[in-house]
Amino acid sequence: MPAYVAAQSLDEVLATSDVVIMAASLNPESRGMLDLDALRRMKPDVVFVNITRGGIVPDDTLAALAQSDLLCASPSMCSTQSR
Repeated sequence: MPAYVAAQSLDEVLATSDVVIMAASLNPESRGMLDLDALRRMKPDVVFVNITRGGIVPDDTLAALAQSDLLCASPSMCSTQSR
């Protein structure tokens, strides 16, 4: 890793980022990793874009985001979406 790059935990990244773009494959380690508690740790003015297929951000979290003050872009990425 280059000297100007510092490794950070997911919590640190969520708490300090202006923009979070979620683009990861679904596997046992990533399933549910961005639940509502994790997303609430983000800055109040964060831009959160979820481009995963579903499962990383649980469906109930996406539903709660849609009814909250948090702005979330998540185009049809629920785990129950039709294929």
